[in-house]
Amino acid sequence: TYEVTKTFSFIASEEHCGQYVKCEAVQKDEEGQILFQEQDVMSRKLSVVFGPQPLESDFMTAFTFVEGDRELEVNIIFAANPVPEDNQAIWHINPTGNASSASHVLQAGHSEEDGKYIALPLNNTQEEGHGIRATLIITYPTVADIENLNYLEVATSKGTQQYHFELEVIEAPLADDNK
Repeated sequence: TYEVTKTFSFIASEEHCGQYVKCEAVQKDEEGQILFQEQDVMSRKLSVVFGPQPLESDFMTAFTFVEGDRELEVNIIFAANPVPEDNQAIWHINPTGNASSASHVLQAGHSEEDGKYIALPLNNTQEEGHGIRATLIITYPTVADIENLNYLEVATSKGTQQYHFELEVIEAPLADDNK
C-alpha cells in the first residue's frame, strides 16, 4: 500500500460563490474498473466575499421622466457579497456639482422631511445571486433635477464603488387625435 497526498490550488472568484468544491478519492485499474472509492466525500459550499462591483457596462443609460410625473424611480443593481447594510449605501444629489448646503445626502432606508427624495432599503434581487437593488424615488421631478450631479456610493470593508447616473426629461406622448 502507498499513502498518496494530492493538493491543488484554486482561486475562487465572484462567480464561484454558492458552488461546491468536492474532494473525492477514486482508484481505477488499467481497464477503468474501480479498485477503491472513498465513501466519505468531502464537500464544501463556497462563500466568496467581495466588495461592491462596477456595473457590467461602463455606460448607464439616463433615467427618463416627463415633466409633471408624480415620481421617478431610479434603480441601480450591483453585485456584492455580503449584502451591504443600508448605512453603507449613500445617495448623493448635488445641484452645484460639489457638496454644498444645497446637496442632498441620504442613506438607503431614509427619506428627506419634505419627501422629495426617498431612498428605499437595499433589496437582494436574486435568491441565489448577489444582485442588490438600490432604489431612489424622486417625487415630482423637474427640469432643474437634470442639472444635478448624482451618484450612489456603496462602501463596505471589502471596497467602495460609485454609481453615477443622469436624469433626462422626455416629451409627453401626444394624445392620438384619431380616437
